Amino acid sequence: YILHHMTYASESSKIMCMDKVFVDLVNAYYRTGLVDWLDDDKLNKILERADDLKFTLCGNRPPNITLPDLDQQEFKSLYDIDAKYTLICIWESTCGHCKKEMPKLERIYKEWSPRGLEIFAIGNDFEPEPWQEYVREKALTDWVHVSDNPLINAQDSATALSLLTTADEILLTLADPRFFDIRKSIAEDRAALVLVGQQDLDGVFLRLSALTKQLDKLPLIVAPVFNVGDESVVAEERAVAASSWQQKLNDIGASTWQELKSLVVVSERNENIKPLLPPEQQYYVRGNLQLMINQSQLALLDGRQSMYSDSLNRAEQWLVDYFPSEEHAVQSVIADLQRLQKVKIDVDLPDVASSLIAVKEFLAKQNQVDSIPLVDQASSSSSESLIQSDEAKQ
Repeated sequence: YILHHMTYASESSKIMCMDKVFVDLVNAYYRTGLVDWLDDDKLNKILERADDLKFTLCGNRPPNITLPDLDQQEFKSLYDIDAKYTLICIWESTCGHCKKEMPKLERIYKEWSPRGLEIFAIGNDFEPEPWQEYVREKALTDWVHVSDNPLINAQDSATALSLLTTADEILLTLADPRFFDIRKSIAEDRAALVLVGQQDLDGVFLRLSALTKQLDKLPLIVAPVFNVGDESVVAEERAVAASSWQQKLNDIGASTWQELKSLVVVSERNENIKPLLPPEQQYYVRGNLQLMINQSQLALLDGRQSMYSDSLNRAEQWLVDYFPSEEHAVQSVIADLQRLQKVKIDVDLPDVASSLIAVKEFLAKQNQVDSIPLVDQASSSSSESLIQSDEAKQ
């Protein structure tokens, strides 16, 4: 009981640095097998949570982040920031809570930037334009802004391989032996990507987006609507029926047995009965179905295979339950979902940063060479005479 209480309290605590207590408890008790009263599913969730937190524990140096800047022209790295204090802010320009906090961060930045504070702001928008407009409109350009746009920064091995190939071709045309180390690093990164194989995750994302646009066009299984006639007509018919109730009562008594036999019917169904939806509930079915596909897109960008497959599987089941599967359009969407479920998205991509590191090292050496002061003309002339004299003697 004490361990369970401490685990929950440290994981859900609002006090900073309690996440380190949670990870230490998991490593000491849950990961070592001492906790034997949890089923595998709950235990794995606790272990996964600890694995997610271990890279951002209080007091540890965060992992490096390299993302494109505000203009999408240059990459900025967290480790390149030379500041005494670095505040990492992850936000969206369309987030109401973020908009309330941005002015507060700007006031903190103005007060503390002279004392060594820098803000590394990561824009998490799906579209770059609203994020760029908000930053410029609110005059937040003094911060270091980078974009975590999933469509721009997706782990696309095909695009990475193409870019490395193009870079190597450019260096080859320059025919400069100083680029040998860079070309060597590029060759190693290309070989690592070829072993993994090419993944078109952007294509999968766009295929899922196309499916969501087709949902509104698919027919639903709708419950029939019975139109009741004019109330005055109905009342008149009832009055006529009441006047002759005695005659009808005799007829009903004579045929009671026949009626009972015709009303009670026992039939066997080997297939599931599809639910009928009233018209006012069609919107909710389509909305929930779209949310399932959107969830699969988020799982795709995050590399979570199980969530990706489960979301598409549930979407397929809803199509089978609430849509007429005999329709060609419904069959086509179901077939697309089945094909997309087979896509493997959790492939471990290699680290191909060695090429970038080689380029940075080359540029650093060139800057050192360029910073060496030139000798004056007199010294240069005397040096040349000494060289010529030595050559004459030799």
